[in-house]
Amino acid sequence: MVGNDFNEIPLRLSIAYHGVHQNNITSCSFSDCGRFFAFVDQPQIVLGYCVNDLLSTCLNENNFKPSLSSHCQTSSLLSDDITNNTESLNFHANCTDSNGNWKILTSELLRGDALPVNMKPIFRIKTNGDVISMTFATGDSAFCRLPHRANKRRSSIVRESQVSLLLLGLESGVIEVYNVFSLVSSSPHIPKYVLTDDCTLVYLLSAAIDGSLRVGSVHRGGEVRLWDLWDDGNMYGKLRHKFTIPTDQPCSEIQGEACTFAWHPFGRHVFLAGERGHGVVLDAESPFSRIAYIRSGHYHRISVAKFSKDGSLLVTASYDSCCAVWSVPEYQCLHRFWHMGREPSIPLRGGSNGHHIYGLSLSPDDFYFITICEDRCIRLWPLAPVNSPLKIYFELALQTHTSLKFRSLAFSPCGRIVAVTTNNHDVLVFTTRSESIRLGTQCLHVIRRCVVENILKKTIHCSIKHHNNSNDLTLTTSNNNYNTLFQNCISQIHLPSPVKKTILRNFVN
Repeated sequence: MVGNDFNEIPLRLSIAYHGVHQNNITSCSFSDCGRFFAFVDQPQIVLGYCVNDLLSTCLNENNFKPSLSSHCQTSSLLSDDITNNTESLNFHANCTDSNGNWKILTSELLRGDALPVNMKPIFRIKTNGDVISMTFATGDSAFCRLPHRANKRRSSIVRESQVSLLLLGLESGVIEVYNVFSLVSSSPHIPKYVLTDDCTLVYLLSAAIDGSLRVGSVHRGGEVRLWDLWDDGNMYGKLRHKFTIPTDQPCSEIQGEACTFAWHPFGRHVFLAGERGHGVVLDAESPFSRIAYIRSGHYHRISVAKFSKDGSLLVTASYDSCCAVWSVPEYQCLHRFWHMGREPSIPLRGGSNGHHIYGLSLSPDDFYFITICEDRCIRLWPLAPVNSPLKIYFELALQTHTSLKFRSLAFSPCGRIVAVTTNNHDVLVFTTRSESIRLGTQCLHVIRRCVVENILKKTIHCSIKHHNNSNDLTLTTSNNNYNTLFQNCISQIHLPSPVKKTILRNFVN
């Protein structure tokens, strides 16, 4: 079958990597510029690949080039030598031990017919400890948090005005930071610097996407730290004491351990969620005022949280078998996606359901999201009020290997491939439906983003100013027909009703 015949399949397993060491591949990530993909090959070894190599192999197109109308992004952070000359990168990288571990899956089955493929990594990192988490970060000095001291406090890793970094969170609590340019260059010495505080395991790393090189790290015990990489890796905030949820009782608050973290796309606030199904939204700068909170909606640990690119929606996943969509900025629940096919009984919602959701990733166009679950199924969902996924990959759910689990999940910035890792040393690469973003759709994205940005500027910050003696903000709307601030703002714009409905994604209660 020709590769183009698969373009209309929502989710298709195309290629897979299987290492010889049978290790737990704890994490994987795509760079924001869309050029690099990295994963943990061994506990202390990280491999990096060129995304164009993955795409050409998956799509059976040796000359694949992202079109201007596709989801693919381009970046000025990469020189022509790096983006156009993968052979030189492969030549300089001493990574030949993993060349033969990739295979093309001609039958769309991991255990089915396959053809070996020789795909070389472009960099290999040996760390000083076991890698638990990773993320890429893109920086632009024009958006640094403290411009008055940036030139004096810059590390050698971030000397350029535009940089692309790879951060690795270790079991020892150390965070290693590498410059991607150094990793793919021919230099025998790869500079790095480390971030460390009290040496507790780093569960999660999350970088702001606004170019400010601010990074949030979630550690064992529920501590959340904020780092400024433009400011020589200075840790400028600890948020564990801020993770409190008010209750109906006076002078009473719910406290717990934070287990996930997310930056809002505009970088103005952050979201923390914990083991009891609660979440809190904080201002991203000191004194880290509480903006909003989620006290109901989930019944168990919130494992993942992701904001849509336009900042209007938050999607959370939990061990209660549910993904929830929340409106921004008041964080009202708009819809729930139950992975058991229906809303389960109270005991099952409490966690004894076999459908704990381990990972969630949004597509770059915000039309879809993918989840990995304890039942060993991968589900592709539309970001719309539906009750069933578009596609379920369930091959691994049929295996007798009961200890097999999915570990991490990542959507490529180009939107064409999805990577999933397992604890059995597998990296599964799926292709998605080939689509182009129409001009009208891009206009709707711009409208959504502008409306959300205006809401955040005028509503939240004004509320903080007028409620500086209170830790809580009450966000309400004046129109009963539109029960979120976003819906209320859209209703006041002079647009045809079908256009308004499209902008609202049918999330109208």
